[in-house]
Amino acid sequence: MRFPYILFFLFTIVLLSAGCRKEKFTDDPSAKLVFSTDTIHFDTVFVSVGSATQNFKVSNPLGQPLKISNIRLAGGDNSPFRINIDGRPTSSFTDYEIATGDSFYIFVEVTIDPNNQSLPFVVTDSIMFETNGNTQKVILDAFGQNAHFFDNKILGCDTNWVNDGKPYVIYRSAAVPPGCSLTIDKGVKVYSHRGSGLFVYGTLRVNGTQDEPVIFRGDRLERKFETEPGQWYGIRFVPGSSGNRIKHAVISNAYIGVEVDSLPVTGNSNLIIEKTIIKHMTVAGLYGVNSAIEGKNLLIHACEQYTFLGSFGGDYKFTHCTFDDSHNKTGRKTASFGLSNFYVDINEKPHFSDLKTDFRNCIIWGNLEEEIGFGKADEAGFDTTFLYNVVKTKDYKFNNTNQLNQFPKFKSSSANNYLLDSLSPAINAGLKFSGQFLVTDDLVENPRDDKPDLGCYEFKP
Repeated sequence: MRFPYILFFLFTIVLLSAGCRKEKFTDDPSAKLVFSTDTIHFDTVFVSVGSATQNFKVSNPLGQPLKISNIRLAGGDNSPFRINIDGRPTSSFTDYEIATGDSFYIFVEVTIDPNNQSLPFVVTDSIMFETNGNTQKVILDAFGQNAHFFDNKILGCDTNWVNDGKPYVIYRSAAVPPGCSLTIDKGVKVYSHRGSGLFVYGTLRVNGTQDEPVIFRGDRLERKFETEPGQWYGIRFVPGSSGNRIKHAVISNAYIGVEVDSLPVTGNSNLIIEKTIIKHMTVAGLYGVNSAIEGKNLLIHACEQYTFLGSFGGDYKFTHCTFDDSHNKTGRKTASFGLSNFYVDINEKPHFSDLKTDFRNCIIWGNLEEEIGFGKADEAGFDTTFLYNVVKTKDYKFNNTNQLNQFPKFKSSSANNYLLDSLSPAINAGLKFSGQFLVTDDLVENPRDDKPDLGCYEFKP
């Protein structure tokens, strides 16, 4: 009876011995790791501000385990780059074991020290891997950019942001105080961190040109963020602000591009905005709350809810503007162009204010059957004028005002090209107005003829 127990005892010892035997690491000097990329590249990184985290995968393609004798940053502890291996931040890691067919990730960040350069500059390093006497590497590079930083900052009176090659970067907020002004010169770039914005209690003057527009966008400059909305709050004109003017600007990737908030309607426009592109917004491209806005040669598109919203009354005059939301992928159910003469507060109490609008030679389009929404209450005035426009609507009739409800035939709105195709019904469909509605050229300063085209672009064969 003892014999089976002896066999079982010997068999158990054999199994335990096999389980305790260490796997043999290959000592082949030609053994190579495989990397998911040979270079980790960071687009523009502002000095003193940490980058986003990137990563890459390191794999063992061999039939035996590998021991990596050393993984290190070539620049050591003085490198602007930082690496993290298996949750351990380090600049050097020794005897890292990787099983047959296994892999692991290395995470990389960079923080760049400021210097005196205005133009972007390159910083480089590499991660070195030493295995069985051979060396491999993954290159690291980043474009550094010095900048003017504003963190929850109230600007000085009569501030001028000049184009000295350094962008202006806003964290949390930059505010123009009451009675003061901010002038932004042509070619200036203004980048705002997530949730941050420019708040105007005084006066804002944006003086871009066709060749050197003023850029407003989020501070994530990687290509994949170019069309992502909601990266910053936007530009907000606070009650009491006046005399504002924006010309030749490109405003992108915000929550609300431009918000003109409850300004007194005095007969003069609180904001004049011309030859400006507003795109990729979460809520609205241009939002007026009982305010006075005058717009000419505007292109507002790719907004998740509204290209334009005029709420709680106001006075709005727009000439030769293009509002389009043809490629909205959010499942939007409401019209992208909205007007109302009331709002309902959080206590469900309605408030009313007169609305007066005048839209001439514009294009209002989108991917819904109805792209105009009117919120009309009898308790306040609702005076709307639409003359010589392309309007996508099924519910509203504009009698004897030369409205078209035809696809305007942009060259390629899906590629953000809103030039008119040669067969567009908007060509020569406008009327040359005078006075405050006179527009002599288009968004890119092509002259308009006596039979102007609708929208922000004049057709050129």
